[in-house]
Amino acid sequence: MQKEYISWTSVLKKITDLTPRGITYSYLKIDKVAAKASLKGAAEKREDLLILKENLNNSNLFEGFKN
Repeated sequence: MQKEYISWTSVLKKITDLTPRGITYSYLKIDKVAAKASLKGAAEKREDLLILKENLNNSNLFEGFKN
């Protein structure tokens, strides 16, 4: 059971660290079983969104959610 434990506080902290200042979230859903994450929000500038996309793609944040 401990092996399956996920520190959601740690996951949220990592997402926050990867998020540029111009991004705000209105919705976050992480489905470990389906290995899927959904984020909704707004970006002040398109550049902020592109930086977030690059940061998430370059991170290994969601690799542990794969079966």
